[in-house]
Amino acid sequence: MSIIYTVCTNVGRAIIKSHISNHPDIKISAIVSLSISQGLKKSNYDNCLDLALENKIPHYFVNSINDLRILRKFKKIKPNLIIQSGWSEKFSYELLQIPKYGCLGEHPSPIPKGRGAATINWAIINGESEWADSFFIMNQNYDDGPVISQKKFSIKKKDNVKNVYDNVALKSYLAIRENLKLWAEGDFKFVNTKTNSPSYFKQRKPADGLILHTMSVTQQINFVRALTKPYPGAFFYLFKKKIIVIEADKVLATKIIGNLRRLE
Repeated sequence: MSIIYTVCTNVGRAIIKSHISNHPDIKISAIVSLSISQGLKKSNYDNCLDLALENKIPHYFVNSINDLRILRKFKKIKPNLIIQSGWSEKFSYELLQIPKYGCLGEHPSPIPKGRGAATINWAIINGESEWADSFFIMNQNYDDGPVISQKKFSIKKKDNVKNVYDNVALKSYLAIRENLKLWAEGDFKFVNTKTNSPSYFKQRKPADGLILHTMSVTQQINFVRALTKPYPGAFFYLFKKKIIVIEADKVLATKIIGNLRRLE
């Protein structure tokens, strides 16, 4: 019985830690991560190389998960499962067929709501207060397939993108602790997701972080919360100089006027 992990974020780290701590009898045959050159394009990149070295687990860097050399290695291992987290590249049909019980994906949304990219950023921008972390059986469509775990959590008004991702990591840790033994034996309990309205989020670029004057105060604050560190940040221009906003909050206009008068 063995598992292969393809991970590249802090959530993947939590998943592997949960496996090591709670299921030492199930072998981790390999950890695969994005190459450093590719990974540095991700704001929350984590290759988990240290976990692999500490626990004597084979580790591979790849530019593509569908590389023929990696597929050959996976076929030799004959894993029960391949579990991915944070991986943007679509798995090929050939890769999906390798594990005995399939490939499992972790996605930080209440699937089918929030499929796609930059899920947590969009959830905060949109002012979501209830969210979830999901595991599902992968197919050739993005973030599709039967959901086998969905752990809900609240997004508070003061939470920023890092706080929420830490919560996602915790939910993923718990899902692996509670379910991995059954999943590794091909025993899946499916979650009813019919109450979650389907939606799809598009990928975001750093230039999308421009704060617009047409936004309400709440929208601007949500924008800052969603795009703060480790992401490039929300920003505006003042006298042609780019100002990146790390944190923001509402203040009374009278306080601003009073401070300006004191400055005079």
